[in-house]
Amino acid sequence: MKCYCFDQFCRNELPNPTLGNDELPFPISINSSVGQGGVNNSSDVLIVQHALNRINPSEGGPDPNLTVDGLVGNKTISAIMRFQSRQTVIADGRVDPNERTIAALNRIIGSSGIFSNSGMKQQSNSV
Repeated sequence: MKCYCFDQFCRNELPNPTLGNDELPFPISINSSVGQGGVNNSSDVLIVQHALNRINPSEGGPDPNLTVDGLVGNKTISAIMRFQSRQTVIADGRVDPNERTIAALNRIIGSSGIFSNSGMKQQSNSV
């Protein structure tokens, strides 16, 4: 039997991928593009918004945090571009599946070790 461990708990199954207020599956993956000119499926947008909110502003995270509503507007696109301008070569305002922005989000979130019962815990933005 496999055991999956998140924070101090081990379980027989992976956590439910449905996002709650502070939940984010890890590693992050999306099915379609999010942001400027993207497909913008609400489930993918929620994942990107949650992920960006986990990033410290000094590393390109939004300040203030995004409203996690599954809708792409100017604030979400600006937050994507802010992150991309600090972490990737191209800041086009769009996150594509399996491309450099998702890779950068996974690298930063994964290296910070901020895991909780849903795979992640909320990051403190204080330095």
